[in-house]
Amino acid sequence: MSLRLGAVTERTVEADLDGPNATAAVAAMNEFAVDLYQQVAATEDGNVIMSPL
Repeated sequence: MSLRLGAVTERTVEADLDGPNATAAVAAMNEFAVDLYQQVAATEDGNVIMSPL
């Protein structure tokens, strides 16, 4: 498996994010993370560890 990594140079933070939007954003990020893990785990033998670091 090949991964490409890049440097993050900017970060945008929405200060006016309200409760429903924050909840929807977190749910979408969690769904993405689980889907990504399942796809990687399906193609790799053994243990799979994923980390943002």
